Amino acid sequence: MTRKRHFRKKRTPSHGGHQPRNTVINDPGTEHLLKLEDRITALLHSHKKPLKQTAIEDALETKNRDERRDLDLVLKGLLQERILTRKDGCFILAARDDLVRGRISLSPRGNGFAEVEGRDKDIFLAARNLKSATQGDLVLVRITSRRGRGPEGRVVSIIERGNASLVGIFKRGDKGSLVIPDDYRIPFNLMIANGDAMGAEDGLAVVAEITNYDPAPIFPAGRIIEILGDPEDLAVKNEMVIRKHGLPYCFSDAAVQETGRLRDRIEVGDREDLRHLPFVTIDGADARDFDDAVTIEKRDRGFRLYVAIADVSHYVTPESNLDREAYERGTSVYFPGRVVPMLPERLSNDLCSLVPGKDRYAFTAIIDFDESGGRRKARFVKSVIKSAHRLTYDLVNDLLNDKRDDDAIYSNVIEDLRQLLALARLLEQRRHNRGAIMLEIPEREISLNDAGEIKVIRKRERNQAHKMIEEFMLAANEAVASFLSRKGKATADGFLYRIHQAPDPLKLEEFREFVARIGVVVRGKRPETWINRMLEQVRGSSREFLVNNLMLRSMQQARYDTVNPGHFGLASKNYTHFTSPIRRYPDIMVHRALAHLCRLHKKAAPQVANAGEHLSLLERRAVKAEREMADILQVRYLRDKIGVEFNAFVSGVNEAVIFVELEDELISGGINLADLEDDFYILDDKNHRVIGKRDGRIFAVGDPVRVRVYQLDERRRRINFLPAAPENMMASQ
Repeated sequence: MTRKRHFRKKRTPSHGGHQPRNTVINDPGTEHLLKLEDRITALLHSHKKPLKQTAIEDALETKNRDERRDLDLVLKGLLQERILTRKDGCFILAARDDLVRGRISLSPRGNGFAEVEGRDKDIFLAARNLKSATQGDLVLVRITSRRGRGPEGRVVSIIERGNASLVGIFKRGDKGSLVIPDDYRIPFNLMIANGDAMGAEDGLAVVAEITNYDPAPIFPAGRIIEILGDPEDLAVKNEMVIRKHGLPYCFSDAAVQETGRLRDRIEVGDREDLRHLPFVTIDGADARDFDDAVTIEKRDRGFRLYVAIADVSHYVTPESNLDREAYERGTSVYFPGRVVPMLPERLSNDLCSLVPGKDRYAFTAIIDFDESGGRRKARFVKSVIKSAHRLTYDLVNDLLNDKRDDDAIYSNVIEDLRQLLALARLLEQRRHNRGAIMLEIPEREISLNDAGEIKVIRKRERNQAHKMIEEFMLAANEAVASFLSRKGKATADGFLYRIHQAPDPLKLEEFREFVARIGVVVRGKRPETWINRMLEQVRGSSREFLVNNLMLRSMQQARYDTVNPGHFGLASKNYTHFTSPIRRYPDIMVHRALAHLCRLHKKAAPQVANAGEHLSLLERRAVKAEREMADILQVRYLRDKIGVEFNAFVSGVNEAVIFVELEDELISGGINLADLEDDFYILDDKNHRVIGKRDGRIFAVGDPVRVRVYQLDERRRRINFLPAAPENMMASQ
């Protein structure tokens, strides 16, 4: 049981006014002490070094005897709970396994989870243990239990508010107005005084700064700082997502001026001149930047593969304005019809883009393989190349299958494409043989028309050209990582590995039991062996998408780190990111380290403290933003399809919902059991299914089912389906 601090008094519930969903009004005599506790914790967290009490008093601007007495009282309470320790008269946050910092994510029920970097499982926080923390806050959490499905805890203090501002819909009133947050997990509206509304009209999307988190008398207070426009406009929706996730969408004047001074003249100098080689770029039809090009030479006893990557580090130098902004962005973020780039357009779409027919600076990996696809040697050179063609995946696939009438245009590269395909197949087979997890996760393609409205949502088709380029990027990344691993030990490396740790054995066992219940036979002791056998069993079947996705959820997240435990999913001892420096900052770091270790650059780039954690977090932010926009679009896509039927399959069940995924569109939704009037359904949790009590109709995970669109909740991005008419049903019997 957690010990109560001596300065706290009994709390009494309030029946009037707004309060955060997890708190009640504290006694006025202690509420300011709880706030002081948060300020002290945040201060010590930000300093990351011991502070004397006088330094804490100065930092918190303690002004009189009463305030110093309160500070002393709170410090004693924090010491008593072992949240702080004291040494040589200085205070510092305690280093304990049960005391961690994490980012709050709230659920619709009012509970929360603390996402902790480096931990596979989030920490569950019951609503009563959230203190006043809300969505996005960085908090200090004490773990109180490790039993059951995962760790549980309580918020000790709020280190940093996650929402200095919020995005929402403006609602004008006579005596004051409100901003209703677009994020339904934020448990309060924001009061806006009439003089702080910037003239916003009722119903418009706005960005509001939170000026006071205190909910008295009704809601926290704020002021409008930006008017985005009509929330029905998809372009405005895009801006709302960008602001909500804090994506930097404008470059500073200093970065723009620095970009303007970059020279576009290409000089070979001491670079290797590779312009005689017929490099090609192979990307999607809608790609705008081309940062990788490939070509091949057939040798007597194997192949020589050239993977040329845009030499972004030539233009983006350490500690420049461009470099600082790229590091703070970490990655480009891609939305349908819109990109929030890591680099200004002059770099990403011009100077660093390997467009056909133009000389470009590149960093080229030249890798020799034997006849079975084994890597024999590799070297890395700064080069100048000239791409021969800008090819698309579909075009390459057609050329390889002799489906083009205009193949004479590409006559100088068709034989190379065949050799590239032959090598790619060898590389794929070797990856499979060494135990790489051969997951096939289909991607969703969302296309917009010229007016910016949704044209189609469908499963993106992958062909042999996609797989071919994927194999070459993997091969280049691995060759670079192996070289850096060998050479970097004796010098300041300044690069990051891309790591993927082995899954939690308990999660794997749960997954193994699940697939066995849906009829997938799994044999073997080593995970790499039985996982691939299982994936081969379901390939091409109706269960493939489900099993692949559940397998992915059982895995840990890949991330960036200076410590290298290897990459489980690729069965690789050394792996890094080298091939996309236009859109990923870790690749720029790798380029700089590689140039230094190859003695192509005399001065090593300075190491960046905590770069792995920082860039991993930015990558996840980008993924969340992209996913949110896709969810918005999928609900919008179904607006005019109420009652329309689709083929789907059951992706999960619980006591209230049958979760389904549309087969061709990859749109997720659910069937609420309360909406099913034909029977009363009960959950058979052990066998991952629900069963009709009267008629025995079964909906089991993996089952195909025909559904129709029933209801849409656009604010919560929820889609409710109903089973199709009985004659169209495909549920198990």
